[in-house]
Amino acid sequence: MRVADTDPPVLTLPADISMTTDPGMATAQVDYLATALDGVDGSVAVQFVTSPTAGLSTGSAFPVGTTTVSASATDATGNRAEGSFTVTVMDAEAPVIAGLPTAPLILEASGPTGAAANWPVPTISDNVGITETTNTHAPGAVFAIGTTRVTYSATDAAGNRSEVGFDVTVRDTRAPVLAGVPGPLTLGMDESATGYDLDLSTLGITATDLADGPVPVLFRMGGVLVSGTVTLPEGVTVIGIEAVDAQGNAATPASVTITVVRRDQTAPVLNLPDDITIDADPGQATAIVTFEASALDARDGTRPLTIASSPMAGLLSGSAFPVGTTAMLVSAVDNSGNTAFGTFTVTVTDTEAPVLSGVPADIVAAPTAPDGGTATWTPPTATDNVGATLTATHQPGDFFAVGDTVVTYTATDAAGNEATASFTVTITAPIIPGVVISGLPDRITTLSPLSATITFSTAVAGFDAGEIVLEGATLTSFAGAGATYQVGLMPTGEANVALIVPQGAGLDGIGVGNARAEARVTLDTSADAERVIGGMMDRRARALLSHQPDLLDLLRGTRQGTRADATVTHQKLSFGLENGSTDIYGGGQWISASGSVTEDGATGATNSYLFIAMGRHWSFGKETIAGVTLQFDHVEDHDGSAVIRGGGWLAGPYFATRLGEHPLYLDGRLLYGRTRNDISPLGTFTDSVSTERWLATMRLSGTVDLPHSLTLRPKLDLEWTRDTSEAYVDSLGVPVSSQTVEHRSLSVGLDWRKEIGLAAGDLTLDGGIAFDLAGTQAATGRVDLGVLYLPRPGETISLNLFADGLGGNTRTTGIELSYGLEF
Repeated sequence: MRVADTDPPVLTLPADISMTTDPGMATAQVDYLATALDGVDGSVAVQFVTSPTAGLSTGSAFPVGTTTVSASATDATGNRAEGSFTVTVMDAEAPVIAGLPTAPLILEASGPTGAAANWPVPTISDNVGITETTNTHAPGAVFAIGTTRVTYSATDAAGNRSEVGFDVTVRDTRAPVLAGVPGPLTLGMDESATGYDLDLSTLGITATDLADGPVPVLFRMGGVLVSGTVTLPEGVTVIGIEAVDAQGNAATPASVTITVVRRDQTAPVLNLPDDITIDADPGQATAIVTFEASALDARDGTRPLTIASSPMAGLLSGSAFPVGTTAMLVSAVDNSGNTAFGTFTVTVTDTEAPVLSGVPADIVAAPTAPDGGTATWTPPTATDNVGATLTATHQPGDFFAVGDTVVTYTATDAAGNEATASFTVTITAPIIPGVVISGLPDRITTLSPLSATITFSTAVAGFDAGEIVLEGATLTSFAGAGATYQVGLMPTGEANVALIVPQGAGLDGIGVGNARAEARVTLDTSADAERVIGGMMDRRARALLSHQPDLLDLLRGTRQGTRADATVTHQKLSFGLENGSTDIYGGGQWISASGSVTEDGATGATNSYLFIAMGRHWSFGKETIAGVTLQFDHVEDHDGSAVIRGGGWLAGPYFATRLGEHPLYLDGRLLYGRTRNDISPLGTFTDSVSTERWLATMRLSGTVDLPHSLTLRPKLDLEWTRDTSEAYVDSLGVPVSSQTVEHRSLSVGLDWRKEIGLAAGDLTLDGGIAFDLAGTQAATGRVDLGVLYLPRPGETISLNLFADGLGGNTRTTGIELSYGLEF
């Protein structure tokens, strides 16, 4: 029977090993022992593997750090045993710093900052390598006075650190140096002084130390330190001079000897003349001037004088001084150098006036231009002892205004003395060309062309149509040359006509402008204004009568509700609006409006008329009413180019009544009013005129009923109006007279009506004829023919044909259509 071997060998390994590096080496030699014993095979060989450094067997040099040694053993049957241990090598050796000084370095300061020190750069070594080095100073560094430690350090990878140092001592053993020490000095003090005050800093002494730089200078008087300003007595004083640096090094002592003496400070006394003023010598520009001056000094006696003159130099007593003021500067110096100065002035005046000669006589010259002319002459001459400047108000060849001009020459010398002479230049006045305007009437009544002749007293240049000034007219033609011109004018009607030739419109041969001339024509439109006003008042009166409300309708009660009328005729448009209510027992109120446009067959004048009336009446029984009415109208009347627009009012009583039991009626009214009108007789300017007017009417009418629904209505009308205009002065200053237009008429007429019944509403045929028997003008007539349709109760439609003014000047024909509605 065979037994299998399954047990691995038994490994015996050393414990973990720790040791330091060998001296001076980065490794350590390590010996170790490991065995393996197998139960079958006995001792078995052990295999080793090292990491991270391979191949390290026992006795090998292991690097710094930890190395893992893995061991294994395998028996004959392949059973394997494994194990491991570590080998740790540590660096405990510090770096080595060599080559630094072993004794202190002692230096002498070379300046205020100290001294520079030098030493060999050390060598630094380590068994495993240096990781960091430091040093507090480097060779060549400057060290301040005193002792400074220089330190070098080194650290290796294991953190082992070495530090080596030495001292650097800088000393100052050199004394300061004095400079600027003066030699013996002599100082003078004032005569009245008790000593001489000396500012020590003014001696200019300095002390300089090689280490400290400038150091204070010390002064001693009599063994006592002094500073600032000291008082030196009269005589000799020795001042000691010292200096010590910060290290106590003292400079070599020095001194200065100062002698103080009293000095002469009093200048000589000058004896000078007062300021001198003198006239120039006759005929000369100078004057000989003499004077005395001297100088006396209290110590030195009489002193010589130095005399200077300005602005002319070198003038002394007895010299010829020029006109003007000369400043004299005098000085004297004593032996001590004290100088006295003094001044006085010498003024030479010039009182001689210049002399003018060759002054021209008065000059008379003709004009060379409209406003004057030129004149020439030989200028005068001026002489003077010092010279003179000649000025004049005018020069030969100057232009002079018309009339007398005084020419003045003035000679002025340097002293201001003047001489004048004058003469008169007379330029005679030019002859102004006259102007005559002829050919225009004094007054015109129509806007017709005008012509005029403009005549100058001499031929002129530059006169053209643009020079003419017109008022109330336009220029239609212009011709002429030289002295005579023809012009055509057309009045505008806006103002009176004025033809004006302005001053200077034309120039004669020397450029003199003409005198102003004008001609005026009065535009008298009073006749046209009176005719236009009268025609308008006549046409307005007729329109006023024709638009009067029918009073009989108010009595009969047919003016109830509202009626609107529109009328279109031959050159005529009429319209109307009426509203009324009637209470035959208590009265009523009403209003109506109408308008028309008519043409005067004789003059062609047109009249637009608007009429509004309103009233209130009261009933007296069933057959009589009485009331008052207020009426307004507006007219626009065109008569050729003339236009009148105006408005007015009337007010007054009215009545209507039935006479007895007969179908006979009587009505009437009496009205008073005023108007205000704007008139433009030529269609240009506009004036205002007021009128006063009256209106009275009386009508007698009846009703006759005939068979076949035919009704006749005879009537007798008496009508009167009067319109009086006020006098006024128009815009052109022409008076317009007052006038009165009066209209009277007595007319008879017959109206008829025929009623026709229809299946739908009622139809009425009506018409009428009337004759003016005793009017203001010749007898005239009117014919009406119409139809009235009542489609339902209270509603009417009418159509009326008419011809009015037959036999007169104002004739109108037309057709009238109206619509009525009672409510």
